[in-house]
Amino acid sequence: MALTLDTVYEGAQQTQYNPQPIGFYHNTAACTNASETIVDDAMDANFDTLCSITAGINAASSTERFEFTFFVDGTQIQVANMEAGDNHGDSQPYTIDLIIPAGTNLKVTGDNQSSATSTNCSVYVLIRRLSGTSSA
Repeated sequence: MALTLDTVYEGAQQTQYNPQPIGFYHNTAACTNASETIVDDAMDANFDTLCSITAGINAASSTERFEFTFFVDGTQIQVANMEAGDNHGDSQPYTIDLIIPAGTNLKVTGDNQSSATSTNCSVYVLIRRLSGTSSA
């Protein structure tokens, strides 16, 4: 699985003008025609987190269709569909920004909608800890 948030945060800072901790991690998984978890990690326990999440296919010539599903604390937030290959307009990686409440989980799954062929898919997460929490 992906790196844990604690290892990402240690010593990481943005610029001197915005000294909020920032982290980055990614994970790759072989996606078949069953939903495969690519990222499944708890975010910061004390602060809300702004996450920029990019999901994409590691294939240049496939014509298979893929579905990426984004969950926050077990609730499905977004579904992105794309077709792999150089000749398809929707083969570009899909990016979404989400605010993850303190202590909740971010999960992204990938699914090859066309066949059982195993194709590597990747998810990249840029993490910015916010200065507070919306939780009581």
